[in-house]
Amino acid sequence: DITDYSEQQYNHYVRPYMSMVFQQGALWDSMTVGENIDLALKIQKHLTPEERRKRIRESLKMVGLPPIENEYPEELSGGMIKRVAIARAIATHPRYLLYDEPTTGLDPVLTTMIDELILKLNRELGTTSLVISHDISSVEKISNRVAMLHRGKIILECPVEEMWHQQNKIFNQFIHGEVIDS
Repeated sequence: DITDYSEQQYNHYVRPYMSMVFQQGALWDSMTVGENIDLALKIQKHLTPEERRKRIRESLKMVGLPPIENEYPEELSGGMIKRVAIARAIATHPRYLLYDEPTTGLDPVLTTMIDELILKLNRELGTTSLVISHDISSVEKISNRVAMLHRGKIILECPVEEMWHQQNKIFNQFIHGEVIDS
């Protein structure tokens, strides 16, 4: 349980091993793509500037982007912004990746592309991903296990293939688009 960690404990025991992909990308408009990715890398004090530049190029390549480190976020499409955010997260070589609604606001083609990218990165990098999503279709494609939270508590946890067989009123209301009872 890390909720009681001090900032110093968090920075020592958690931050070096975990990265996050924010829902809207969270890129700084005033910075280039490379500078945005480098923000995450500067925390890793042991990396030289050349090592950081190499990781920037490698992470962009891994997410299927050309060398766009000198471009600004306003010059990119929504799908490219999402991939830059993922590139920033993987550049630190984390053990764990937390994705906050990775497909929100994307069309079906881009949603499929991001789902496939998450699976590819898990395979190739050996990371463990925690994906927060309301998109049940994506959850089915990319997950091994699923957990549903309601009012801050886990109300359902099972292998994804067993998800549809659960006798959970709140889960069933969510799946069928009904108003969830308290």
